Amino acid sequence: MRAFKHIKPHHAKGERDIIAIIACLIANGTNLGIYKMADNCDLNYDRMQGQLRNYIRPETLREANDIVSNAIADLPIFKYWDIHEERLHASVDGQKFGTRLHTFMARYSSKYFGIGKGIVAYTLSANHIPVNARVISANQHESHFLFDILQNNTSEVDPDWISGDGHSINQINFLLLDMIGKQFAPHFKRVQLKSQTLYGFKGANDYKDYLIKPTNKIDKKLIKSNWDDMLRVLVSILLGEVSQHIIVSKLSSYKHKNKIKLALWELDKIIMSKYLLRYIDDPIIRQNVRRALNRGEAYHQLRRAIANVNGQKFRGASPKELEIWNDSARLLANCIIYYNAKMLSGLFTQLQATMSETEIAELLAHISPIAWLHVNLAGHYEFGEKRPEVDINRLVTRLNIDTSKQEVASFMPPNTPDSQFSSLSG
Repeated sequence: MRAFKHIKPHHAKGERDIIAIIACLIANGTNLGIYKMADNCDLNYDRMQGQLRNYIRPETLREANDIVSNAIADLPIFKYWDIHEERLHASVDGQKFGTRLHTFMARYSSKYFGIGKGIVAYTLSANHIPVNARVISANQHESHFLFDILQNNTSEVDPDWISGDGHSINQINFLLLDMIGKQFAPHFKRVQLKSQTLYGFKGANDYKDYLIKPTNKIDKKLIKSNWDDMLRVLVSILLGEVSQHIIVSKLSSYKHKNKIKLALWELDKIIMSKYLLRYIDDPIIRQNVRRALNRGEAYHQLRRAIANVNGQKFRGASPKELEIWNDSARLLANCIIYYNAKMLSGLFTQLQATMSETEIAELLAHISPIAWLHVNLAGHYEFGEKRPEVDINRLVTRLNIDTSKQEVASFMPPNTPDSQFSSLSG
């Protein structure tokens, strides 16, 4: 709650109402809106409206999400979710949501929205944590925002490898991520077909004895002659002096080609070919890329469950409101993930007294922190003036651990009906 500061740093009227802020966050994240939330909870509309107007905005939501993301990363169990040793592997992907109101950002897409309009919630996920997100139009290519969402990540969770599906690939992303010391590791569906796009520095006859042969030759002369101009463009992007997604979309476009753009493409082809050869040769890399993407899809399922409380459509009337609603839902998801991860960390610490670290890792390997069957998002909300503290350690002691079957049975918090809770497995 410390992230939510008044929009006026001085001479602010009224005090921060934490209970009302929580109600507003749930209202926005579940697509209820504060007007409908007033009918579903014990708070009135005016009380929530003042807090929403003064305390909840994209900047405060981003800071709140960073605080929870950093808290998850500080838990003892976080490092055991690493896909690579000593490298943090993240994924990027977009999720489509319809909109109830016509805004400039909402666009038509018959494949996803039928005759309606919608937007895309583009998210960067690392070790199950949605560390950054932004809303883009449905007609915009997701690859144009990959560098933007990674470079502008303000949390302490800093990934080293970034994977995505085919929508994350363009003519320059390999180069841009390599410039900031990151490995762009997209997933290729048709590896055999993709292998025909390899580039080499020599002619075709020099590779005739190789099983996998480059089909094209890198134009080294073009890169050298435009090197200084290329550096100016790259420095402008890295420093954020220009709108990064706009310049990336222009550089990766097929229209209005010039020597600088073609030289950047040639340099990108070198880095892409190096990764593609590793991707073909190493099955572990292919498996890890798929695992990273699966974790992103698991977060999408949780994000969809939160949106389903009041339908899957956003009700924001402007791009700013759409960002607020999306980041409110991300904050709810982050809190659920933190709650689960906190319990798993407590369980990890508890089992260290009787089991080895390897046995604990095998026991918890198939338990995901992205689980929500034990969280009731619908119904009537009673916030109350005095909220009881959640004793995580007490909940951990109530977990039924069956080490013979290597599974963790469901937990039952005190005074809770059986039907509302189930296992953390998922």
